[in-house]
This record gives sequence, C-alpha cells and structure tokens, in this order.
Amino acid sequence: MDIGIVNQSSSVNTTDFYCMVAAARDQIDNEFSSAWGTESGPAALYIYDNIENIPDGYWIYTIVDDPEQASYFGYHYNNSPISQSILFADTIINYGCPVLYNSSDPGFFTVSSMFCHEILEMIIDPCVNGWWDGPGLTLVNGFTPIASYASEVCDPVYFDIYTKTISGDIGLSSPLSSPVHVNVCNFIYPTWKDYYADSSSQFDQMGILTSSFSMSSGGYLLVRSADYMTEQYIYGARFPTQFKQYTRLHSRATNRIKKVPHSLYRPINKLPRNALRPMDKS
Repeated sequence: MDIGIVNQSSSVNTTDFYCMVAAARDQIDNEFSSAWGTESGPAALYIYDNIENIPDGYWIYTIVDDPEQASYFGYHYNNSPISQSILFADTIINYGCPVLYNSSDPGFFTVSSMFCHEILEMIIDPCVNGWWDGPGLTLVNGFTPIASYASEVCDPVYFDIYTKTISGDIGLSSPLSSPVHVNVCNFIYPTWKDYYADSSSQFDQMGILTSSFSMSSGGYLLVRSADYMTEQYIYGARFPTQFKQYTRLHSRATNRIKKVPHSLYRPINKLPRNALRPMDKS
C-alpha cells in the first residue's frame, strides 16, 4: 500500500517531520517487514503538502495540533475504500513529551514514536476490526475459555521505545548537517498471537515479552469475551494513569468515524470504486 502523509501541525517543524518519516520508512523496510512478511505490505510512505494532492487510492496520514472534539494522541480508522490515520501532536507535547528524542531519557515517549505506532497498526489492521483468539483472562469451571484480543500490534508494548539515527539526504532541500536521533515504537511479532508459540520465541521487536498474548509493564490490552458481551482494558504497571483516557477512546468505538473533522479526511465520493491499487504494481 502507498501512504500519503501531510503535516498540518505548527508544533512539528519541517525538518523534524522529514526525520520522523525517514525513521518510519527505515523501521517498516527493515524490522517490521522482516517480522511480519507479506502481512506488512509492501508499504511506502510519501510526503505531500496537502491532502488534496495525495493521489486517489493512497491511504492518508495527517499530523495536526489538537483534536477538535475529544482528547486523543492519535488513531487510525477505515474510510472505505482506504485507511486513514490522524496524529495529534500537541496532545503529546503538552504532557512534556518531545517531538523526536530526549537525550536525558532516550526511551521517552515522543511524537515520533506515536507517529510510527499508528502507521504500523494501520498496516496490519486497516479496517480496524481485527481480533485474535487467545486465552481467556479467568478460569471457568476449571477451564480457560477463549477470548479475543484486539489486533493492535503496538498496544501490548505501548510505552516501550527504541531509537533510530537518521542522517544524510532525507528529501529536504539539503542533507542533514549532522545525525538526528528519532524514537520509534516497539511492536509485537506474529508469534504473539500464536497460543502455542514456544517460550524461546521472540514476541516483540525489543525482546521484552516472553509469551504470547502478554503485555509489557508499559503496555495494554483490549480483550473481548467469547460471547462478545464484554470488553476489558488491561494495563501494565508502568502505564501512566493519566494516559488511560486516550486508550479508552479506542478506534473500535462505533462513533469514532463521526468524530473525525471534515477537514482531515477526503470524502468517500472523491475516490473511484477501483481506487485501491493491487499489491503488484507491475
């Protein structure tokens, strides 16, 4: 899939924006595609000045300052026949988080790590309706029932961050004068959704998790009961209490598409029915 990205945020300058996209490209082309194989794409990121310049059939990712109707860090959603994401930079920055990197705390949550978070989750679950069957959270009559886990590849390791170093020509008017550190998000591996995966398997990029259907101390899970009657959020011990409100406004909420400001997405009627490109462009 091709993803067109537009920066409408006054808090993210042009250089930082290009560095974020360069780091995301590197993560997708290397770690993510290696882990997820054909499930992850191929995915290509392109920068545009405004949404109207993004070609028909491209998925759309917009960076803005503040959410208009509720508090979000960012989310992805399905605007058939394409998938779209929105990142709210100021919501993250207002909590004291930097745009790219914090030298005194390299693993700190950043705008750039959340930027990558939404891209990776949009790639794996573009319709925002995927669930993976796994073990229930409690025993019932001595047995562990089946439960469904939201197919969000970054949520179980939400606040686990690693750093990339970007340098050289990244599409700006001139090459970067010095290397730039950019934080990106951790993500789970396909083995995470395999109930029978051996404990020696790798379950996430950073090697933090030790079993399938687990989460780190900085992660969270959205779990649905087998009868579809209840959904439960489970948080790690390190997950900040003040951030939990943003996860509960989850992309699976049925009213989310109604909350998206009209200025941030392209109306469906501008896309032809055959807008989605086949994976093989030849």
